[in-house]
Amino acid sequence: MSDPVLFDSFQIQLFVPAGTDDAVADAARAALDDPPFPELVRDAVTRLLGAGPALAVLTAVVE
Repeated sequence: MSDPVLFDSFQIQLFVPAGTDDAVADAARAALDDPPFPELVRDAVTRLLGAGPALAVLTAVVE
């Protein structure tokens, strides 16, 4: 297989409701900072790409 070429990229923004309790926001931040989280996101995106035949050729990287 040849080296992959960047085809497209996108950014995801995550929001909490205004007034969210600090403890809840801190727990969400801790979950995002958990080392396995990027791999979980990549796996989820890979499953989505595999669901569409035209997208199955794509691979995903989370940075």
